[in-house]
Amino acid sequence: MNKRKKLLLCIAVIFGIALGIYIKLCYSPIKIRTSEYNARLYPDGVHLIAYIGKVEDVVIPNYIGIFPVTVISQDCFYSNDFVKTVIISDNVKSIGMHAFEQCHQLKSVKGKNVRKIEQDAFACDWKLETVELGDKLQVIEDGAFWRCNALTYIPSKESLKEIGDYAFEACEIENHGDLTGIIVGDNAFNDCPFSKYH
Repeated sequence: MNKRKKLLLCIAVIFGIALGIYIKLCYSPIKIRTSEYNARLYPDGVHLIAYIGKVEDVVIPNYIGIFPVTVISQDCFYSNDFVKTVIISDNVKSIGMHAFEQCHQLKSVKGKNVRKIEQDAFACDWKLETVELGDKLQVIEDGAFWRCNALTYIPSKESLKEIGDYAFEACEIENHGDLTGIIVGDNAFNDCPFSKYH
């Protein structure tokens, strides 16, 4: 067998192994546990499933091992009574449903590359006053900041394309400003200090 055939065979074997791993991850993600997280490895990276740490100031890891952390999954920090601040790593693109809901001590969330905040992700975080997520955030889903009583502004408004129903209901936003070009859901600003948007 000449060198070219051997090289092609090696490439085919490597491709086959990689494809097999990808297919396996699609149907059965690999479970990962660290000292602070339960997580799962999917084809697009690591999804944090549950925070099991006890620190007040959390820094979401950019990687677990060699794999990028791309999603903070549904209920990951749900009803956590310790966390006060969260810094989200640059690889995280999505914050799942109820991910930080009822984190009554949470005051600040900062990140740069989050593109989507799912339904009720920060609902009932009464002390949440600082949300800085950069200029890539496009979608804030239904109820994402519902009853965040200390929040007085719309995070990342310049890049937003969609604000869901009840997204900021009962927040302390006094003026939503110009929302031209943004799809705004029903009652998105219900019970805010200013009159209803619609």
